[in-house]
Amino acid sequence: MTERTKTDLITTKITLKEAEEHLSPEERREVRRRYRNLLKTIKKNGNHADIRTIGKALRLAMKAHRHQRRKTGEPYIYHPLQVATIVAEIGLSDTTSIVSALLHDVVEDTDITLDDLSQMFGPIVAELVDGLTKVSKLSHSAVLTPHLETYRKILLALAKDVRVVIIKIADRLDNMRSLDALPEHKRVKIAMETRYLYAPLAHRLGLYSIKTELEDLALKYLNPQQYEEIAQWVNENKEEWEKTLNKFVRQLRVYLRRAGYDNFTIEKRIKSISSIYDKLVRKKDEGITLNEIYDVLAVRIILNVPQEIEDRACYDVLRIVHKHFPHIKGRVRDWIANPKANGYQSLHTTVIGPEGKHIEVQIRSVRMHEIAEKGIAAHWKYKQGVLSDKFLEEWFARVREILAHPEKDPHLFLEDMKLNLFDNEIHVFTPKGEIITLPRGATVLDFAFHIHTQLGYHCIGAKVNNKVVEPTYVLQDGDQVEILTANSQEPQPEWLTVVKTAIARRALRRYFRRRKRELINKGKQHVKEFFAENGIKFIPSNLKHLVQHLGFKDIKELYYAVGRGDLNLSMLKGWQVKDGKLVITESLPLEEQLRIQLHSSTIQEFEGKSFQKCCTPLPGDNIVTFKHPDGTLEIHHSSCDKASELLAHHGAQIIKTRWEPDGKISFLVRIKVKGTDRKGVVYDLSRIISKELDMNMQSIAIEGGRGQFSGHLDVFVSNRKQLDNLIKRLEKVPYLHSVEVAEGQLLWTEGN
Repeated sequence: MTERTKTDLITTKITLKEAEEHLSPEERREVRRRYRNLLKTIKKNGNHADIRTIGKALRLAMKAHRHQRRKTGEPYIYHPLQVATIVAEIGLSDTTSIVSALLHDVVEDTDITLDDLSQMFGPIVAELVDGLTKVSKLSHSAVLTPHLETYRKILLALAKDVRVVIIKIADRLDNMRSLDALPEHKRVKIAMETRYLYAPLAHRLGLYSIKTELEDLALKYLNPQQYEEIAQWVNENKEEWEKTLNKFVRQLRVYLRRAGYDNFTIEKRIKSISSIYDKLVRKKDEGITLNEIYDVLAVRIILNVPQEIEDRACYDVLRIVHKHFPHIKGRVRDWIANPKANGYQSLHTTVIGPEGKHIEVQIRSVRMHEIAEKGIAAHWKYKQGVLSDKFLEEWFARVREILAHPEKDPHLFLEDMKLNLFDNEIHVFTPKGEIITLPRGATVLDFAFHIHTQLGYHCIGAKVNNKVVEPTYVLQDGDQVEILTANSQEPQPEWLTVVKTAIARRALRRYFRRRKRELINKGKQHVKEFFAENGIKFIPSNLKHLVQHLGFKDIKELYYAVGRGDLNLSMLKGWQVKDGKLVITESLPLEEQLRIQLHSSTIQEFEGKSFQKCCTPLPGDNIVTFKHPDGTLEIHHSSCDKASELLAHHGAQIIKTRWEPDGKISFLVRIKVKGTDRKGVVYDLSRIISKELDMNMQSIAIEGGRGQFSGHLDVFVSNRKQLDNLIKRLEKVPYLHSVEVAEGQLLWTEGN
């Protein structure tokens, strides 16, 4: 496009005839049909958008994209039209949002500039399109991978103006709907990014229907065989399920009208393919099949009542449902008293309906339903464009706080964001009754660090509902928590394996990094003193000889081992001094090097040491270590098949030794148990581990049915002997039939 042509495009009024001159008659009709649908959607939402400005934006987009076609062969203008329609369906049907959606690709794909857009539509539209363009243009920096950079840019845009992210999610949804036109490798890449990034973002913003469609489409391309298998199973049962739902809904209508409710609607649905797939994955250890999944049916009761009585009406309807249908204990969720961070409010319960089918029932008002369906966008309607909702403000504050202090390691940054932005929440209370929102699975430590860093550092436990628990205790929804502290308490390395919040993780990493620096300086001083006492000059060449002699990665690692007291230089052999120079007279065996390095490792210090989950070695085990050319140690149990393979192919690089236990390293191990169901199982097992064996248990999960139970215990162990003793003790419990370490479930963390 020449400068004059572009100037004409910006300054001259574009007629519809000019804008569509490059389209065939059929394509023109399709564009007009889609545009009418967009306007109808805007009108349906009751927004008084400026139709003339929207028409002007459409004509500019048509003219700017006139030479572009999608991979499907369709005119490119179909895409921005569809994105704008999705944005309007979400509820962002104001002029600025619709115009930005129509023009979201013009700066990236054409010669139109942000200044041009600002001139034609104002600075806000230009800013939104700029945000969308920045998200689309991946930075291939050396620090972040393109995937992580995309993620960071989306969150930066989110912190500035959430409309950028909503339009981007709509853009991704339309692209996912036409993914078949792309080569397989691109389909898989886009589907992975969608599942990992866009679907969780849609969920967090309360765009549940979009989140579900994105997850279904992603599954279709990432696991096509399982997708088809589940889709076929759903189709085979659909007719029977719909009959059950229709019967259930008829009964509900009768009961509600008898109770005086006339103005309500009931929606019925079969759960999505992706949610069924997720259930199969979660229950994989139990060997569950499709035909053993019972909760695939759901209904939603939407009450059209005044806002001032909506809470009371919803609770009353829940009472009516439970009066006429048996409900499953433990499956009632109250999101009205404790809204989710995105503003979601609803009551959830699962009841036994006709033919004994499990049916999930959601109860909410019209206002709650609009927020549930349109998510954060609905708050523009109810809050006049201002995010004054407390939970949303807190969530955005967390986004900005993490972005302001990102981890240097992009993968840790991503982990922190996912933990804090995408997980389900629980709501717990301070002793004064203040609500604290934490991710599900959060511990007493997470609560303590949320209140204050020093409270977390010195936490020795808590009173939860007036019962004293350990710092690693997992909190439940509705718990009241009072933190207990002691000045002598210091952060423990294993805390990094249990905390769930970014605040706690960052505080602990900061502490361990600071502590490591202190120990490195202390170790350096000890090395200086040792050199001075023995007439060794403190020069780089002597330090290098010592590092090589002991097999450390670098001098800081050696200083650290000395500072922690794990390495006593006065006990070393095989060296002498000549003219102030350190001379190695006898090489230290590799076994001794490995012993020193393992001895100086803590749970947060496994850099350069790769402990393999194929065999999960523990202190006290005979181990085989493969030393890679870069110095990294790959460690296996000596009986592991991989160890035999390494010995066969890399014998010269293999070290066979024993990992001596020193009690300084804690590992989180998962133990699977099965047995005969009875009262007090959880209490008994907890007592044996915590009281009798004096071991630290992170969590326990037990599920029972038909007289049997199965579950797992997550317990910290220091060495193989301690684990063996635990297994032997559990095997003596008369009602336990099976006790085993879950394969590949021995866990540790890299805290640096």
